[in-house]
Amino acid sequence: MVDGCPTSNLVTIATKFSPSARSVTADSFYVFGLLAEGKVDLIASDHFALHDYAALEVIVRNAGGTVTDWLGQPLDMNSSGTILAAGTATLHGQARAALDAALHAA
Repeated sequence: MVDGCPTSNLVTIATKFSPSARSVTADSFYVFGLLAEGKVDLIASDHFALHDYAALEVIVRNAGGTVTDWLGQPLDMNSSGTILAAGTATLHGQARAALDAALHAA
């Protein structure tokens, strides 16, 4: 659970705002490669350390995606470990709004 939002609810949250989004549940770096290739649309995770996300953020961003923490802040060495990565800025904005609503509803 992160800030009152159980991680298991992320798929439910994602399908509410984008039922056609392709999803993969994985706790590995492989899924970020799939996002960079356009095979996955959205990733939300809550347990990454700096050494986990530093290279991933650059890969996704250089592939045209958007990566922040769940609060929409850029990832840096003081980030909380939450990651929201999307293939497009539009989808990232929709996911941020859905996460924000879920975090404040809890």
